[in-house]
Amino acid sequence: MFFSFICWSEVGFGLKVGTTGPGLDLTFGLREKLNLRTGVSYYNISGKLEKADARIEDSELNLLNIPLLIDWHPFGGGFRLSLGAFYTDNYVSAKAKDQKVTINDREYTVSNLSGKISLKNNFAPYFGIGIGNAINKSNRRLHFSLDIGVMYSGSPDISLTATASDPLLQAQLNQDIEEQKKKFKDEADNYKFYPVITFGISYAF
Repeated sequence: MFFSFICWSEVGFGLKVGTTGPGLDLTFGLREKLNLRTGVSYYNISGKLEKADARIEDSELNLLNIPLLIDWHPFGGGFRLSLGAFYTDNYVSAKAKDQKVTINDREYTVSNLSGKISLKNNFAPYFGIGIGNAINKSNRRLHFSLDIGVMYSGSPDISLTATASDPLLQAQLNQDIEEQKKKFKDEADNYKFYPVITFGISYAF
């Protein structure tokens, strides 16, 4: 949820949740219809990476996004156009040690494995539309908030290395790693443009 309050100096603070992860927002009033918005969103979870052609027991998803946005409220109300950029550190990583993994539809026992898929651009341009104004001076204290937009993060960086427990299988494992990396890249290329959707409620004190 997204809660915000209004200070006399026209600074709003909020909580939010969405595709960039849960986080905080700060909104500063610049002019009558113009605000500056920043904050941070963070989410991290560990679990199993499981796809049709790959399975690794120990994986991690990390989302870190820091926006710097200009919000323009052309009609003076809640509707806004937002333009700016995100600093991002979004990735999926995986590791394995002395366990069975599936790579390119083949099962191997590896002595160690390390892999990571990360967004290439740490600074991602953003454009979006939304509803809500954390420093709105209307008499209504409770406001619903919504952001819909997209940030351009570029092609992903992909790394994957592994050592087979059986040295005789290492050559085949290397071939399958290259094939698996191509499949991961083809899928990850769909996220050059990353959708940003956040929901919430703002409250004016």
